[in-house]
Formats: sequence, C-alpha cells, structure tokens
Amino acid sequence: MRLADGQPVAFVAQPEFAPARPSFVYARPDDASDTGRTWREELVIYNQQHSSEANPLGLLAAWQLYKNKTYRLLADTFGPRKLYIFSAGWGLVRSDFMIPDYDITLSPNATGPDKYKRRRKDDRYDDFAMLPADRADPVVFLGSKAYVPLFCQLTAGCSAHRIIFHNSKIPPEAPYCEIRKYDIPKKTDWHYDAAKALACNRITI
Repeated sequence: MRLADGQPVAFVAQPEFAPARPSFVYARPDDASDTGRTWREELVIYNQQHSSEANPLGLLAAWQLYKNKTYRLLADTFGPRKLYIFSAGWGLVRSDFMIPDYDITLSPNATGPDKYKRRRKDDRYDDFAMLPADRADPVVFLGSKAYVPLFCQLTAGCSAHRIIFHNSKIPPEAPYCEIRKYDIPKKTDWHYDAAKALACNRITI
C-alpha cells in the first residue's frame, strides 16, 4: 500500500517502536490513511477494484505471502476459496484475498527490539472475519496456541463444526470447539506437519 505521493507503507503492530527507515511510513492496519479511510478500508476497496492479474501495487494473495511450501500445498489441495489465512495483522481472510506484507505477531516472545511487531490484547483491530456464517464444511484450525482465542472470536458466528489441533501439554481453551491433539515430538512449526498430513489424508476430519 502507498500514500498518495507514492511513499510505501509498512504495517506493524506498534509504529512508535519501529526502527527508523526514511523510505517507509509505518502504520497499523486500522490507522487512518491519507484519504481519511483506514488502511483496512482501502484494502477492501483495492480488492474490489483489482484482480491478481490487474494489480498495480503488486499485492499477493494471502496464501502467497508465506515462504513455506505448505501454503501452496493447501491451496492446491483444497482450493483458495476453501483455504483461509489467519493473519495477526488483518484477521481471518480467504486465501485469495490480496493483502500487503506486514510485520505483526500475536506471539508473546516479540519483545526488546522486536516489540514493534507484537500485537497487544487491548490494541484496536477491526479484524476481517471472512468465513461465511452458513458454512457447512468443518472448519479446521492449525496454528499457534496464542492465536486460538482470536480464532474463536472471529469464527463465533459460524455454524460449522470447528476443530482445533494443538501440540501442547495443556489444551487451549476454546468453547464450542472440538480440541484434538496432534502429538509429535516437534514443538516448533508442528502445524506445518499437521497441514501436510491433512492434505495427504493422514488426518481424517
């Protein structure tokens, strides 16, 4: 995303703590842009007016923002319209929705020089919740335990059966959701292994 004068915008959780870079303007997704609308509103308008083929800012579909090949596997297996990306910056978005790069996390480990990345619980975010309320297929969540509460909040209006996989000693609290343990020794990025298992039918839903 860019200002009217062409200057690029870098999206972070706490702009006041971000490292100085004269070539960028820092902002949160719900900060006001130079049009008076929020950047989130600008992004919706951009997606309505442009497609991935005619895309002057070169934004990527949400699933394409991530380097791990598992995202492509999921998009190819289930289709972009059935794959949703849980973004700490933008919320729950359908994977073909174009979003700008961002440096925002819900992880409590983002401290010190990375403090600018950490989204705090009391920060205001008008997160996208793009999952249809009348969705019939089960909804499967694969991700860090830190993201579970917000996932529950953003899918509360969905009537589909929600299944949350986890890999921790203590299961996450997730009212009205089914909790399943994906039990492998690997504790870091275990959800990529689980996603591959799901795509290859080694996990049944």
